Amino acid sequence: MHNIEVSSSKAQASFSVSGFVSRGQLRARKAPIRDAEILLDGQTVAKTNDKGEFQLENLQESASIKLTARLPHHHFSVVKTSLQLPNIVIPEIQVEAYDVCGSVELDERGSASKLTAKALSPGNSDVVIQPNSKGEFCQSVKPGKYELNPDDSSLMPRGLPLDVSDSPLLDLRFTHFKTDAEVRAVCIGSCPQMTVILLLNDRVVQKVKGTDHFLFHDIGPAEYKVKIEDGGYACWEKPELQLSVQRAKPSPLQFIQHAFYTTIDITHEANLKWSHLENKQLKGEEKLKAGLNSICVSAQGRYKLQFSSCIKFDREQVEHIVPNTLPVVIVGVEAALTGRIAGGDESITVKVKSAEGEKAVPVSRGIFTFSHPISSQGDILLIPQSTTFLFEPPTATFQFRGSCNDQIASFSAVKGIFIDGRIEPAVEGVQITSTNRHHAGVVQNAVSDRSGRFRLGPVKTVDDYDIVAELDGYKFTPKGPSQPGHFTSVKLSQLIVVLSDSETGDRLDGVLLSVVGGIDHRSNKMIDKTGQIKFPGLAPGDYFLRPILQEYKFEPSTTKITIREGEHENVELKGKRVAYSAYGNMRQMSNSPVANVVIEALSEQCEQHQSESVTDSDGSFRLRGLKPGCSYRLYPKGYADSNAMPPSYPNQYDIEMTAGDVHNLQFVMMPFEQITMLAVEMEFDKVAVPASYRVTVSRNGEAVQTSIVQSPVTVFYMNGLKRDGTEYSVRVEPDKPPMSFSAKTVFFNADAPVRVVRVPMSASRRSNEVEISFGSLLSVPFFGLLALFFFNQNKSIEMAKQLYERFTGSPVDRRKKKN
Repeated sequence: MHNIEVSSSKAQASFSVSGFVSRGQLRARKAPIRDAEILLDGQTVAKTNDKGEFQLENLQESASIKLTARLPHHHFSVVKTSLQLPNIVIPEIQVEAYDVCGSVELDERGSASKLTAKALSPGNSDVVIQPNSKGEFCQSVKPGKYELNPDDSSLMPRGLPLDVSDSPLLDLRFTHFKTDAEVRAVCIGSCPQMTVILLLNDRVVQKVKGTDHFLFHDIGPAEYKVKIEDGGYACWEKPELQLSVQRAKPSPLQFIQHAFYTTIDITHEANLKWSHLENKQLKGEEKLKAGLNSICVSAQGRYKLQFSSCIKFDREQVEHIVPNTLPVVIVGVEAALTGRIAGGDESITVKVKSAEGEKAVPVSRGIFTFSHPISSQGDILLIPQSTTFLFEPPTATFQFRGSCNDQIASFSAVKGIFIDGRIEPAVEGVQITSTNRHHAGVVQNAVSDRSGRFRLGPVKTVDDYDIVAELDGYKFTPKGPSQPGHFTSVKLSQLIVVLSDSETGDRLDGVLLSVVGGIDHRSNKMIDKTGQIKFPGLAPGDYFLRPILQEYKFEPSTTKITIREGEHENVELKGKRVAYSAYGNMRQMSNSPVANVVIEALSEQCEQHQSESVTDSDGSFRLRGLKPGCSYRLYPKGYADSNAMPPSYPNQYDIEMTAGDVHNLQFVMMPFEQITMLAVEMEFDKVAVPASYRVTVSRNGEAVQTSIVQSPVTVFYMNGLKRDGTEYSVRVEPDKPPMSFSAKTVFFNADAPVRVVRVPMSASRRSNEVEISFGSLLSVPFFGLLALFFFNQNKSIEMAKQLYERFTGSPVDRRKKKN
């Protein structure tokens, strides 16, 4: 430290670094190591505190230092580093090993058995421990988990689990001493069948079953834990006891029951009130969590359990008999949901729309509450409604997740205004719809009275709504923005047609009504279940109506109607039933419906009159147009996609049609397995059909069937392939030499009732065939002449002489030339 005197003249001060300080920490995994000496270049310079921290003081810059730690039964790494300013970092010192120490009792010969620590942690190796002559040992091992076993099988304990992950293990003892340990159970009343478990370092050593008395045999000295398992029957003063075995038999342990277990399995949190039905003084309250809960009740008998929660349970109150190892199961079915509306009055309701439907919920003191099924999770739309108030926001959507919520939405209510509208000329019963332009879910409806007047509201501003007036047979035109809600009405021409049965008066549906006329008007409409159809806005003129419905005859077949401008015409067309239907069902033996089956009705008596129907998804069918007085044979014809179907029971019905429908015709399809029939056609167009050949059908490389086909057959059939779309292969190859054709493989899929596979065959070169070259062709005349000479030797010799004399001359001529 320097003292500086401040005056009118300049003062100077200089500093130099004499040493610096650095800090570090010593840990085993995440736990601090306390009281360990820190060594710097072999000298003790610090000691760790309770947090494992240490401080190095008076450090000097150095090119290299060695840093380590020292603590009994710990082995630390040696860290080499340099100290250079300004970045001084002390590396972390690692624990490389811990000591495992103890003793082994000497045998009769005075020798100590070796121990083997089997490594259970990845990266570690087994360690063999050799005690000294006194049986003592202290062996360093890498941090981790091991299983320690003495080589001498008479020593105890065996299979001792070791956990030296963050600390050493001392005072392990292996001895030849063995003893028994007794455990007793004191129950309220008689004890049930139970299991007592002996554990050493959380490893099960023995299990003993019994009621009130248990005995562990041949256990060695160690510190054990004893647990009792009773299947949730009793509450024990201590469910776990300590058992210390030295070199003598330990005193018996006792498990003492003080109450009975009652287990409750509940889906949601709830408050429980319980009371004994006979002894009213025995009662209590518990707060239950979702899932399994266990409570202790001190006496046997019948108890009343009452559950309270924002959740509505399938059972709010239960009687339960104790003792009982079966849990009480309580399931939540509905959750309470609450919202708030600021302002307004008691006339407000909230429309709740969800997958469960719609309902109106009243509002009381600005709060609305309702219950919703827990199983119906999803969006819930909330729409506040009032005849005098508007709301902000107009709607709200809440995503329900199956639990209670006391703040699902908040609304503000304000007074609104009303729209007084009018239809001119007046029309009664006009449907008025007002839709909010900013919130499509906010819709208001009204109906005009006799004077054409209606009222809409409340609304915040008129400009926020689109108002539409609708009524069949009329056209409504808004009068303009200066008169919102006022419409001009124009009555349109309209035709209303009703179709009915002439005898019963019942409305007819399914009628095809053809309407032609007016100014090029042409339409074909199908009548719905109401038996009525409207044609609004028709141009004036004459129209012709022609109804068509199987089984009915309309008289007259065509009806003429005259439409005048602005008038409504009503006409009823009546039909007389002239044919009837047969109703039935096709199902399997399992009662499952069979769809897409064609059912045919055929009458040989009535000029082969025929009707068909295809079964629906529920297996039902209806055969229409069956004539009274005709006999019909009804039978399943096959699938609509032309595939064959299995037989049914019965295979047919014979019915006599009268003036009425026939019902309850039941066909039952027999069970069958869909299969594919295979036809393999060998095409020997350019190859002679061999005497025999081999055909192999394979699936996934494995032969399904191999057959030898004899000439002159060229088609191979196979049945019984499962129709599941699997790919098969067909291989055709010679059965035996000579190989007159090449082997051929073709693939197909078993996905249809019949598969036809064509295999084109081609010739193969035989092994004894010789290729004829150009030189061979030249040798053919030579061998031909040679054969001719051999079979005609006299003539050949005479011919050879003549050829020779022709080219060389006769013997007389040759003499003349010599002379």
